[in-house]
Amino acid sequence: MMKYIPISDEYMFYTIDALLLQPWVVHFLKVTHAKKVTMWFEMAKNIVFDFDGVLVDSKRMYVELIKKALEENGLKVSFREINEKLVPSIKGTVEKVIPGHMSSRETVIEKIERRVIEFTSTEGLGYVSLCDGVVSTLKDLKEKDNRMFLLSNSHSAFISKVLSFFNLNPYFDEVITLDSGFPSKDDALKHLSKMENVRLADIVYIGDTENDVRLARKAGCKIIIIFNEISWDFPNKQKISDLKPDFMIDKLCDLLPLIRKI
Repeated sequence: MMKYIPISDEYMFYTIDALLLQPWVVHFLKVTHAKKVTMWFEMAKNIVFDFDGVLVDSKRMYVELIKKALEENGLKVSFREINEKLVPSIKGTVEKVIPGHMSSRETVIEKIERRVIEFTSTEGLGYVSLCDGVVSTLKDLKEKDNRMFLLSNSHSAFISKVLSFFNLNPYFDEVITLDSGFPSKDDALKHLSKMENVRLADIVYIGDTENDVRLARKAGCKIIIIFNEISWDFPNKQKISDLKPDFMIDKLCDLLPLIRKI
């Protein structure tokens, strides 16, 4: 049952046993002119952002650092070849570019992967840049009391340095990385759902790849894909479109009007 305590003619404070955004609630708030409370109901969301390809352009970084780690192990692979075979996984990319017949192949792959991870934390900042509109978009969303989270398959040593360097930490309520202890992104989303006491269906996931669509669909989240030349699945737009994300946009700043509709 809903209870309310009038504070003034314009503003009310509501305590709700189950916080459900129902049409009659919004209508009631509008007809009583409780403008700020109505805006809260319409705007406040739980938004989960992917990192690489959504907030930062990091593809060149991974190509350069994989190339460097390969060379340390006596393997000469061109920047162009690595870039053409780049996937959202260090190990997956290395597997594509090193010879299939080499001895101790799995051991070499693991060694190169560890080295690239080390490089991202020590040299990564020199290669990454923020995607267009990141700061202004995060600022606008935070000012509207949205809860915002970062969920990434990159490692914490790299992400923490990027967030600190670009002063992005204040925008996120929690940051979950590959080494945060969750077996998968799916498990991390369930954790956020439980922690925030919201349904997975009320979480909006912002990604840039086919895997992000599949992840969100499996978890039961809403999914918005940002697709441009920075996206990790570029130029395979049709493959993502065929998976029918809830929305597909060209740039991060296009997110603001969509969040109001979801």
